[in-house]
Amino acid sequence: MMKKPLSCIALLIMMWACLPSFVSAHAYILQSTPMQDAELIASPSVIRITFTEKIDTKLSSITLQNTADGSRIAPTAEAVEPTASSTLVETAMPAVTTELNADVSADGGLQTPLPTAETIDQPEGKEAEASTDAAATDEETEHIHTEGEHDHTDGHGLMVLLRVLDVLAGAVLAGLLFFRLFIWREAGDEAPFGFTLRAERIVITAAALVWVISGWIRLSMLSEQFGSLSYYTLAAETMIGKIAVLRPAGALLVLLLAFAPVRERLWANRVKLIAVAALIVTFPLTGHAYAAVKDAAAAVAAHAVHMCAAAIWFGGLGGLLSLTFCRHAIDRLNQTATRFSEWAWPSMSLILVSGVWLSLARLSSWRELLSTEYGQLIFAKSCLMLLVLVIAALHTLVFMPNIAKAMAAGSLPPAELSQTATARGLLLGVRIEVLLAISLFVLAGWLSSTSPPSDADTQRQREPFYWHVMGEQAHMSLRMADEEASEEQTVRLDVWLPEGMGAPVSAAAAITPQRNGQAEPGGEQVTIPLELQPEAVELYEYPGFTKYTYLAAGAFVDYTIESLITVDVSDADGNDFHYEKAIGRER
Repeated sequence: MMKKPLSCIALLIMMWACLPSFVSAHAYILQSTPMQDAELIASPSVIRITFTEKIDTKLSSITLQNTADGSRIAPTAEAVEPTASSTLVETAMPAVTTELNADVSADGGLQTPLPTAETIDQPEGKEAEASTDAAATDEETEHIHTEGEHDHTDGHGLMVLLRVLDVLAGAVLAGLLFFRLFIWREAGDEAPFGFTLRAERIVITAAALVWVISGWIRLSMLSEQFGSLSYYTLAAETMIGKIAVLRPAGALLVLLLAFAPVRERLWANRVKLIAVAALIVTFPLTGHAYAAVKDAAAAVAAHAVHMCAAAIWFGGLGGLLSLTFCRHAIDRLNQTATRFSEWAWPSMSLILVSGVWLSLARLSSWRELLSTEYGQLIFAKSCLMLLVLVIAALHTLVFMPNIAKAMAAGSLPPAELSQTATARGLLLGVRIEVLLAISLFVLAGWLSSTSPPSDADTQRQREPFYWHVMGEQAHMSLRMADEEASEEQTVRLDVWLPEGMGAPVSAAAAITPQRNGQAEPGGEQVTIPLELQPEAVELYEYPGFTKYTYLAAGAFVDYTIESLITVDVSDADGNDFHYEKAIGRER
């Protein structure tokens, strides 16, 4: 007779979870006006910022800072109706603004890169700095720094710890249910230590407490950061708040089902599995997967499959670990391991396939495996997973068949069989594999709290590169942009020379790979094939100067590596003008 009250509880949870909310795990700047590194004659009256994800305007703020005296000015900010993949924010700026440094913060104020627009020729000599704190409503924290950014690591370690505990709680709960319902086929009273019905209820209660505490801490941090928001607003209108409530509520539902009478356990166990699967899905909904600019649904599905398969593998290992401490139970251990192997290899295959897919979606080059924190964590997970595969192969191909043969032959009693090298190898292998599994879950929680490099690189490539230099005898402006239609980079070089001098004798631009500010050994310089265009009438020009335009198209710049772009111009009077600028990711 538990069906009606439990159905009502589940229905209320589903209705509340479907309330609209903004979600953004990693909001990056897709485009800004003025563009990155633009130098302007006059201060912009409006700065327009396009984000890659929806941002929660209730958890966002935009401020202007006068760098001359450190004072802050609050500009007006209006969030425009978001599109499928972006949110537009228009910010009114005072006319004296000369510098814009905006930062997107996620869950606690940790910041990600944003374009910087510089202006020149300010009569009042003031400089101001604008920062945008667009709070992403997820459980993770962003921590990518560029030149001029400040250190915002406060709370990052705590958020990583909370994420790891959340992931472990979900994996232990799901794994325990899997082992009890699918692997252990003997009487429930004979289940190994930690896998009885009583243990199941204790684990569910512990998981609920972990999620209550972690959710409360996250909401407290957000409420403290944005003092005008109540806990109710955070819980009802943000994804991090909803998940903070949904997880303990889901655990409570599973706990109630664990007390179902024997006659109702068949349907109760099925509902428990569905509820736990729903809890697993909350992790990709608050992680990197949901923040994907493209194929978010596929990323969420892959992440959910990844974690479900990992929970199956971990649950089976946990049951085997418990059996390794039962004296003279090598026969039960081997039989259980044989049943588990039917699930282990498929689950490990799903872990590998989904993990590779998710990694390729976030890493843009092999170099990032070692050059970025995100890549290093993936590399560490891959190494541990390789060790797991080796141990699993030894179990399946060596230890388990030999133990099965000895048991069938009956040549040794169980007490003596437990002391053989083969049995000891199986016991030791299971225990090592469990330690590796725990390490993998810790790394997984850490990884989901670490900013991936690929999104930042993608946004950096989408944002047009603009570089302008003014001088007494010549002005230079270089613009590079990625064209989605042609998948090429277009380059436009504008050179201004004094009137009557004529076009430049020569104009050249080149890209040179670098490492730590020095030319990359063996790096190949890329020359941009500039073509002079016919002169055209310009509406806005520099008085006393004539503009000459050069165009080029092709693949020139890899923004994922550090490079130096150089421009050399020579005029008819024999003057040579040299310009250079570092671009791309430092190594």
